[in-house]
Amino acid sequence: MRMMAMKSCVALLLLFLSTLSQADTVADLLQKGDELQQAGNMEQAQQMFEQAVRAAPASALAQNKLAGAYLVRQAYAKSIAHYQAAIPLQQAEPAEQAKSFLGLGLAYLHSEQNPLAFAAFQEAQKLAPHYQAQLAPLLKKLQE
Repeated sequence: MRMMAMKSCVALLLLFLSTLSQADTVADLLQKGDELQQAGNMEQAQQMFEQAVRAAPASALAQNKLAGAYLVRQAYAKSIAHYQAAIPLQQAEPAEQAKSFLGLGLAYLHSEQNPLAFAAFQEAQKLAPHYQAQLAPLLKKLQE
């Protein structure tokens, strides 16, 4: 019985350590991606963010960074998919969710999906009213 309890403790410890190591890995990938992005190497930054998303698909931060990289590289459909993946993961963080809706709106706008862009920008404004002044002219233009 004691041996069984010991095996259970070891298994739990290994599980705990593996999740810690995964978190370090994801953080490292995101940091490396940020560094590459700041250096202007968007292709390699995108690859780091893709690895981070594969390692932690439930990471809103990883999803957002990958969505942003796709947006910059004009891969709008992929950008939209990753912003859409990030948004439900940010329910407890309205300010972060608003930023995702802004990115989503830009991806829709660049892919000429104006009604969806309008809806995304409205949602961003609702979540973060301080964006109202910046978004008002764009929303008005999209309504025309």
